[in-house]
Amino acid sequence: MGIYHAIIEQTGPEDVHDRATVEAADLNQAKRQLEARFGIGKIVSLWSETESQKVR
Repeated sequence: MGIYHAIIEQTGPEDVHDRATVEAADLNQAKRQLEARFGIGKIVSLWSETESQKVR
């Protein structure tokens, strides 16, 4: 299991994006969880905790 972070598209007067975090076995499971919660096509970006700690 790993931690995955996402930026979620929100429609509204300000058109701001929300951040969400889920625990999942892999990236695909994390995406399915987020789509079930926020809707299909709302995930702007999705990455794992380990990816966010890599030096670029």
